[in-house]
Amino acid sequence: MSNENVKPLPYEAMFICPADIPQKDIDGIMEKLKKTLVEAGASVTSVQNWGRRRLSYPIKRHREGIYLYADFAGSNSCAAVLTNFFRVTDKVIRHLIVRKDEKAALAAQAAQAAISARTAGSSGNAPADKGEAPAAAPQAPKSKEIPSTK
Repeated sequence: MSNENVKPLPYEAMFICPADIPQKDIDGIMEKLKKTLVEAGASVTSVQNWGRRRLSYPIKRHREGIYLYADFAGSNSCAAVLTNFFRVTDKVIRHLIVRKDEKAALAAQAAQAAISARTAGSSGNAPADKGEAPAAAPQAPKSKEIPSTK
């Protein structure tokens, strides 16, 4: 099967750098990450610096770290190349790469669009369309009485 016909899979990567490294090194890691992914055939959507945060537990004797996030689409080999990049980079103390669930992402986008459309077009508890009645709350099924045997 040719690589041209393979649909790129959506991935996201989170990685942590030590808090004591300079900002220019962080920028260098982000640029090198983009370059590595593009060379591997991935399309990079975004690379974000989420800032300095306290770690839940010490990692390699660090109590704080700088969280970085990358969103990209590519093949399984792109994820393997990125894993190798993280392993050989000394300034990355922890990383995680996961494949996004496409159906869940589409459902979340649709739900968010519906919520924003509903809140933009109405105020308070009014129904979304003025001609519609509000939906009734589901009723709990009635329970049957069981006769006592005493």
